[in-house]
Amino acid sequence: MANIQKNSNFAAAMPEMDNFKINARSVKAAPLHRTFHLDDEFFHNLEQDEIKGGDIDAELTLRHTGTDTYEAAYAIRGTVIVTCDRCLDDLVLPIAVEETRILKDDPAAREATDERITLLDGGYYDAAWELYELIELSLPLQRVHDVDDCDPEVISRLHAADNEA
Repeated sequence: MANIQKNSNFAAAMPEMDNFKINARSVKAAPLHRTFHLDDEFFHNLEQDEIKGGDIDAELTLRHTGTDTYEAAYAIRGTVIVTCDRCLDDLVLPIAVEETRILKDDPAAREATDERITLLDGGYYDAAWELYELIELSLPLQRVHDVDDCDPEVISRLHAADNEA
């Protein structure tokens, strides 16, 4: 299934997210290079509850690769704040992502089955949601502190519950 941006209306509702919207059709002769700094405000502006905040530097290189086809190459580095699955305190995790996405400006591509294909909306590419997805998908399935770093009160309650069982 094509990676259709499920949350495409969030940027329209928030003018501060406009700098993430790129007219891909204007990228023909030379690649477009953009850098983004994603902080707590970026993650709060998205309609999501997985990532509480962060300090991320992201680079995007957008290239025209053929008729109605573009390549978006990302380099993403930094940290995000999520909830520890064990003690429910904040947990800071490192992020390092190198990923390339194929963009299609062709309505017929809606039948594509490659998850790495993102469809453009009238020639525009919304990099904000793609950045979020790449970061979120890079997170480990189990998000926990080392046991010694978890909230000691919560850990003692967990041990007490285990001993009762």
